[in-house]
Amino acid sequence: FPSRYNANWGKAFFPGVYLSRKIGTHELQINASRKIGRPGFFQVLPFILFADAQGFRIGNPALAPEFYHLAELNHQFSTGNLSMTNSLFGRYTTQVITEYVYRLPKDSNILVNSYINGQDQSAAGLEHSLRWNPNKRWTITGNLNAFYTQVNAGPALNNVRRDGWSWTAKSQIAFRPDNRWSLQWNGEYEAPRILPQGITYPAYGMDFSTSLTWNKSWTAVLLLS
Repeated sequence: FPSRYNANWGKAFFPGVYLSRKIGTHELQINASRKIGRPGFFQVLPFILFADAQGFRIGNPALAPEFYHLAELNHQFSTGNLSMTNSLFGRYTTQVITEYVYRLPKDSNILVNSYINGQDQSAAGLEHSLRWNPNKRWTITGNLNAFYTQVNAGPALNNVRRDGWSWTAKSQIAFRPDNRWSLQWNGEYEAPRILPQGITYPAYGMDFSTSLTWNKSWTAVLLLS
């Protein structure tokens, strides 16, 4: 094969190893794998998306996929109406897709948000998930994820490096008084994330929904967010 193809052979393999052992109500899992992350639709969309008078967002059609190596150690515990999962993970990503901002050359007062392939990114953290069913009517779930990130933007952004901690939290409460009615509350919070040029603002929100089903054919849903 020509040398230009030989140089990319390593990118065509995605091995994975998954091991698990169950002891009573406990299960231990260990896995390691290599995966590919392709750019999203809006990340490559070459059209301008206006946010406000001071800035807009545009995708980068030249984005390449990112490759990440993932290792996880999971512990699951379940008994009766309670289940919990604890995960310790590490991830190393090359050609990492990251956001960046620059000033419009024609007007320095306007900021342009786009995406580039950075050099690499390392992350490690701990995740905890909980699901509890006090009875047949109630379901309560929660998730907490705390992680440390280090990102290297590479030559495209003068090899800028940044690192720091971040975390996310999610919760859901569902209630079914009978077979016709269902009520659900969702809430989530995302702490500032590390980017090559700084950090994001925190993001948070919640929604409440109720649904009614009749004749097993029709369902009406009311959602407030």
